[in-house]
Amino acid sequence: MTLGSFQPRYRRSPHLIVYWNGEELVLHNYATGVAIAGSPAVVRALSALHGWRTADSVARQFAEFDPRLIARLLEELETLSMVERSDRAPSRVSRALALWEHWTPPAAFFHLATRDVPFGEPAETDAALRELARTTRSPSPLKRLKGARRVPLEAPDASGELAATLLSRRTWRRFGAEPVSRSQLATLLGLTWGVQRWASTDGQGTVALKTAPSGGARHNLEAYVLVRHVTGVPSGLYHYDPNGHALQCMRSGVPAAISTYVPNQTWYDDAACVVFMSAVFARAQWRYQYARAYRSVFLEAGHFCQTFCLVATHLGLAPFCTAAFADSRLERDLGIDGVTESAIYSCGVGTRPPGVEWAPWPHTDEVPTVHYPTCPRGRAASKRPPRKSGR
Repeated sequence: MTLGSFQPRYRRSPHLIVYWNGEELVLHNYATGVAIAGSPAVVRALSALHGWRTADSVARQFAEFDPRLIARLLEELETLSMVERSDRAPSRVSRALALWEHWTPPAAFFHLATRDVPFGEPAETDAALRELARTTRSPSPLKRLKGARRVPLEAPDASGELAATLLSRRTWRRFGAEPVSRSQLATLLGLTWGVQRWASTDGQGTVALKTAPSGGARHNLEAYVLVRHVTGVPSGLYHYDPNGHALQCMRSGVPAAISTYVPNQTWYDDAACVVFMSAVFARAQWRYQYARAYRSVFLEAGHFCQTFCLVATHLGLAPFCTAAFADSRLERDLGIDGVTESAIYSCGVGTRPPGVEWAPWPHTDEVPTVHYPTCPRGRAASKRPPRKSGR
C-alpha cells in the first residue's frame, strides 16, 4: 500500500481506559473526555499500537483486512482521540499529565472523569430525592454491632469556648446585609491557610506548618478569595499569600456572582466572600509516587475547610462549604489548567441575618426538627434549644 512519500505514525493514547458498561465495551480517553462504544476488532487494533507505527505496518499485521480500511480506522480513531499522530503536537492536558506519571491511570482517570458534571435545579433535585425516599429507604447513618459488649462512657466535657464553637458550627444559606470586616477576613485566612512556622527536615528541606494537617507536610492547597462585601478590601478576585499574610489582587472590580462558579446555588450570592481551594498536585506527587496519595489531597482540603468553618463560627459569622462548582469555568478565571493545579473545594462566609439562630435553607426561618441521641450530653449542651418544625 502506498500512502505517499510521508506516512504519519500512530500510537494508542496513553490516557485510554477500556471497560465494560453493562453489555457495552467503552473506550474512554480521560484526557479529552471522549468515550465511545468499542468492539473486539477495535481493541485488537489498539493493542497493536503500543508504540509508534505507520498504517502500512499495522495493515501488514492484519492481513485479513483491506489496508485502506485499516488506514481509515486509524484516521477515525485519531479524530476521536483514541490514538495519537506523530505529526501533531500533544494537547495541553496531555502534556500536563506527564507530571502524573506515577499516579496514572487510577488517580488521573478519577480526577478528569469526574469534572464538569451537570448540577440540577434545586427544586428538581429535591423532588427527585423525595421520590427516591418513597421507593428506596435511605441507608442507616449508624452501624450497630449485635451482641457486642457495651462500655458506657461519661458525658463529654462540653465546657469552654472550643466545645461551644464545635457545637455551634452549621452550614448557613442565608446571610445578613452587613459586610464582613477586613480584620475578620484576616483572621479567617491567617488561622486557616497562614503559615504558622517553618520547619527544617532531613532530606526533605523546609516545610510549612499550619493549623490543619497535611500528609507529609506537603501543603498542596492554594487559596483564592472572591471578595464581594468586605469592609476595607475592594471587591475582586485575590490569591492569598500564606507566608506574607497578604491578598494579591488578580482581578479588581465587582466580581462575578458566586453562583457563576457554584451553579444553581444562588443563595450564596449574598455571602461576603468565598474561598476557592486549589491543589498543586506536584507537591504530593514529588514525595508520594503512588496513586493512593491522591486521596490525601482531598483529606487535606476537608481539614482546612473545617478549620475555616470553626474560625468563622467563633467569630460569630455564617460559614458554608460546597464541592458543587463548575470546574472549567472557575479554573479559567483562576488562571489554572485543571491538571497540574486544580480547584477541589470551596468555602465562604457572610454575616448572620438578624433574629435567625440557624439558616439551613435560604428562604425560610424554619429549621429541621431535631432529636437527641441516647447518650448523656455534656454540661454545655444540657440546655436544649426548643424544637422547631421541619420544612
